Amino acid sequence: MCEALLFVKDGKNGGQIQNEQAQDRLKDLIYSVIARPFQLQLEASPIRDCMELRVVAPVDASGRGRPRVIYDVTTALSCLDVHIHEAEMYVTGKLEEINQTETHVFHIKAGRKDLFESDAFKEAIYERVFCELMGVMKTKRNTLVSHYPREAQKKLTRLCPCMRWLTS
Repeated sequence: MCEALLFVKDGKNGGQIQNEQAQDRLKDLIYSVIARPFQLQLEASPIRDCMELRVVAPVDASGRGRPRVIYDVTTALSCLDVHIHEAEMYVTGKLEEINQTETHVFHIKAGRKDLFESDAFKEAIYERVFCELMGVMKTKRNTLVSHYPREAQKKLTRLCPCMRWLTS
């Protein structure tokens, strides 16, 4: 269980937000963004021999989206020998209504065409991209560990199968 105190100042009057609907909407928005910082979808692509990987993330109030999405997805896919055939990014919603989202769409191809028919391979893509975007990695014991370990753990940490062991 996590607990947080939130202090928000009403822009019009300069005092505390009194409107309970606005408070509930703000609370729900913050909870949803913390609980699920992005959506990740893997589905069939209209492009022949490709799959479509879609990452949807909310844009913050200052208009900035989630940084490093392209880098993280590229790193995760290269570890699985999956290539990006085409990529695009677009923003939907209105910044004033705090419902703006940034969508990254990747059309990906595997080294072998038959790999996308395997549910296990699709799950591996989903898991690898999810972990890379969250900044964690899955261990052999099915636990998640931060990519940014403490100094004592660096020698035991591996970032990606296509990279070498970290040494300090």
